[in-house]
Amino acid sequence: MKTKNRVKELRVAKGHDSQREFANFITNTLGCPVSYATISKLEKQTANPTWEIVDTLAGYFGVTTDYLMGRTNQNLAVAAHTDDNIADDLPPEAKIAVDTFYNKMRALYGKNNGTGENN
Repeated sequence: MKTKNRVKELRVAKGHDSQREFANFITNTLGCPVSYATISKLEKQTANPTWEIVDTLAGYFGVTTDYLMGRTNQNLAVAAHTDDNIADDLPPEAKIAVDTFYNKMRALYGKNNGTGENN
């Protein structure tokens, strides 16, 4: 199944006009060895990237891996915090808003696995 090509869209949006320059940036700055040919194939959707490349690109672009690879149109990353005191310095109405959001995300993405399927 062909998916929306987000690698090129995000690369250009970050100011990397050249695939070759972008490959050098990813290799030298982010420490993930990738060739120009690999970037080209990713953008043409003629190759499956390694997990390391997908993870590195998603982190750099600030998107989820599913969004990057076109598996979803929603770029929603949910962070799970174990620190129960994280909102202690918030006013009561803000704590309620945070709790409401957290509960909606748990309901949407499941209790533990983050896959969107409830356990």
